[in-house]
Amino acid sequence: MRLRFRHLAFTATAFALTALPLAGCSNDGAFTFSGSKGNYIGEETLSRIRPGETDIEWVVAVLGRPQDRESLSGGAEEIWKYQYQLVSASGGSKRAYLINSRPEKGQNARYIYIQLAGGIVSDWWRD
Repeated sequence: MRLRFRHLAFTATAFALTALPLAGCSNDGAFTFSGSKGNYIGEETLSRIRPGETDIEWVVAVLGRPQDRESLSGGAEEIWKYQYQLVSASGGSKRAYLINSRPEKGQNARYIYIQLAGGIVSDWWRD
């Protein structure tokens, strides 16, 4: 009986944890959360990418794996490419980027580019 109770408690806990959305928020307003169509990244989060400081591990942890990678300078540098859609929260006051998403029919693809040298961001931009 005791073993069965533990199994039920474990199953209930596992179910509750998987039902939670994958979300994170810091006290300074930076936010990211995952959806079924990609990762939503806020403007505050993107502003934390600092050339010369931000490393490749942070980029992967926050933005995920890039959709495309191009080597430069014989492999000493890379440009990582993330396709995105710009979305607004209700009321339109906050913007977010749906990363690694496909554009809606009739929309052009937009990209965030991260240039890396020696595992550190050397530049980044979006179109």
